[in-house]
Amino acid sequence: MKMSEIYASIDVGTNSALLLIAKIEKHIVSPEMQSEPDISGKTKTLPAVTRQRLEPCLEKLASVRLGEDLKAESEEITVGPQAQSRLIKAMLEFRQVIHNTGAKLMALTLTEAMRQATNQEDILHEFETIFELHNIAPTILTGPEEALGSWVGVAHYYDKKEFVSLDIGAGSTELSTKEHRVSMPLGALRINKAYGAVPGDSIRDWLIGQTEEVEWENYKGLPIYLCGGTATALAAVSLKLDYFDGKAVESYPVDYGLVKRTFMRLGDLSAEVRNKIPGLDKGRGDLIIPGLRILENYIEKLNPDVCRVTNLGLRYGILVQLLSQQNLLESPLENQ
Repeated sequence: MKMSEIYASIDVGTNSALLLIAKIEKHIVSPEMQSEPDISGKTKTLPAVTRQRLEPCLEKLASVRLGEDLKAESEEITVGPQAQSRLIKAMLEFRQVIHNTGAKLMALTLTEAMRQATNQEDILHEFETIFELHNIAPTILTGPEEALGSWVGVAHYYDKKEFVSLDIGAGSTELSTKEHRVSMPLGALRINKAYGAVPGDSIRDWLIGQTEEVEWENYKGLPIYLCGGTATALAAVSLKLDYFDGKAVESYPVDYGLVKRTFMRLGDLSAEVRNKIPGLDKGRGDLIIPGLRILENYIEKLNPDVCRVTNLGLRYGILVQLLSQQNLLESPLENQ
């Protein structure tokens, strides 16, 4: 397979770094009983359609914990030497995987931790050195850019336009539709720093205050796709997976009851036991319950009829955007 046919994307978040290797394949869109009346008024079934879709081939996750030195009372993060060492190790491993697969690295994006890092220039220099031969520069996304990237990935993969993407990360939370998006420095790690790994009900009023400026009407009445570590960990725990499987958690249904039952169950476990559960063993054991508290707040506000998990993530959406700009894929942002 030619190098140009396989693509790579790296997303560096506050807690984890993720590598995606993907390729473009033909995909048959099922008519799913879609029908429309013909000129006589009779109903006819629409034919299936074949289109190009970006298919994940391989994913790698590294726990880099860039935000471990985050202070509860400050939005700033100083990435310490240990976190930098973990990050460099992860990037060197990712570079080797990219080389072994013959993929073309298209995107290297960084989010909330690097948006707030006081020493971001030093860290960006490390990225530039590691990936010097790939002719790519690291990009620190704005909050709205991060929100849109998650939405684009879901829109492309599921061929949908009318939905909300909700991405709950360690450092920030993003909410997006095609027209509206918002990003808040409200993440599972920040809550952990302020309230601990098992925050109680006292956090509810604080969360409501943190999100009071969100224009909720822009997002109500639409299906929700949940992105990020909180969502995929919730699905993995609910499915009782022996090991994390992105395909297994894809499109897993979530409701308010499941969220409540899960954080009550996990809250009764010791940190040692919780951190050994598949889906929570990559630095997410201390973040899952704070993340579920955020999710609880959003589900209460939006009250969706349909809410599903997706493992596609920002790394996938950014890659879709870049390949769309090269006319290799249709852009989900184009008007239908």
